[in-house]
Amino acid sequence: MLLERTDSKAKNEKNMTYYDKLDDDHRAWSVCEAAHFLGYNTKYLYQLIREGKIEGWFEVNGSYRFCPAKLKAWLEKKTGKKETKDAQTRSAGDAPSVKPGSEGQGGDNKVA
Repeated sequence: MLLERTDSKAKNEKNMTYYDKLDDDHRAWSVCEAAHFLGYNTKYLYQLIREGKIEGWFEVNGSYRFCPAKLKAWLEKKTGKKETKDAQTRSAGDAPSVKPGSEGQGGDNKVA
């Protein structure tokens, strides 16, 4: 059973974009998820890891994982600016972004 949060943090989360929520995402991403977010091919992402040209990754039992918040920080450092939701969507191709007002409405969540 899911409980609805009524504290101020929950209210602030409703106004946050998908990109802004990455700072609070505590689940490690796979290489495929990170590549999708960045709009890169997975082979290219593995190449960046081998060459030490990307940050935010770590190794777990022989596989690579990415911290979303660190990956976001690397992207901002690389571009030299904090990206907006629209800029992130353009640079990451079809990365998922939740449309305002569609969160928490059962199966009606839409991806932009």
